[in-house]
Amino acid sequence: MLDQLTSFKYNSAVAEKGIEGARLHHGICYQDVESAFIEVDLDPDRYGMLCGKDQAYETVTKTVTEVVQEERQVLNEDGTEKLDEDGNIVVETIEVPVEKEVTEQVPVFDEEGNPVLNKGVRTEEIHTLLFASLNRQVKVLEAKINDLQSKLKELES
Repeated sequence: MLDQLTSFKYNSAVAEKGIEGARLHHGICYQDVESAFIEVDLDPDRYGMLCGKDQAYETVTKTVTEVVQEERQVLNEDGTEKLDEDGNIVVETIEVPVEKEVTEQVPVFDEEGNPVLNKGVRTEEIHTLLFASLNRQVKVLEAKINDLQSKLKELES
């Protein structure tokens, strides 16, 4: 997996900020880890390195029309205030459409209508596996070096 370490940008950040505005991240991609396990007949979900089988959501802002009730003063034909028999100003309640922006979280689907999932890699799990692998390789190399040094001493004597 060491050869799969890479730099990448999150698709969601590129969509939001553009290719130049999205930050670079460094590590290993979910798909690469998943493929590496599958290639050696291991179930990647059995290990704690991959996470995120949750539905992805995006924030959407849209304009909606909402009907609100307002009270307004009733006027006579000549534009003066209409009064009731007790001399109070007559008020009526009317419904008025009002546009407002609403922000909501909506699920994301791909072109075929399949839900897009948030996927991620638990880097501390990957690092532990890589360190263990490197440690094994170092021990093998140390043993080979020791063996070669012993053979060299035998040849020299």
